[in-house]
Amino acid sequence: MNVTTLQAMAEAWPAGMLLAVVLFGLAIGSFLNVVIVRVPEGRSLWHPRSACLGCSAQLAWHDNIPVLSFLWLRGRCRKCGMRISRRYPIVEAVTAAALAAAYLAFGPTGDFIVAAVLLAALVVALASPFVLGMPDARMARADRASFGWPGFLTSFSPSRARHPDFGQSIARP
Repeated sequence: MNVTTLQAMAEAWPAGMLLAVVLFGLAIGSFLNVVIVRVPEGRSLWHPRSACLGCSAQLAWHDNIPVLSFLWLRGRCRKCGMRISRRYPIVEAVTAAALAAAYLAFGPTGDFIVAAVLLAALVVALASPFVLGMPDARMARADRASFGWPGFLTSFSPSRARHPDFGQSIARP
């Protein structure tokens, strides 16, 4: 599948492409939760499977569906009833919303891919202090909020335009 095919699909079924981006964003957000928790601990991203922090019961595939499983289980482990952190569905939903916003801004272009990668990194950077409980988490959040968000928000400013032939963003003079 090439870029031309994706652009044709986006033109033929714009709502379907946006839905695909949101679903992809939810899946990426779920993976980012794994990254946020496991990387600082030096654990593998692939094994073992996700498990309850209380009873260590491995999660079934249907208990690991981004956002929906949290709602279905009412934020509790199926086996022991321990509360599941609200951070998990928040990271998933924020990632999906950020990717949807980037898609709406850039369409199916290389700029969207770059924005998606940068937004995923931003989600990890903003969510990590909350998870890790670092003593200087307040300062880290302030630094990230002051430097990260203005750059992100200005990337969607009306002063940016797409090159008509290549779909690349260029700054207007």
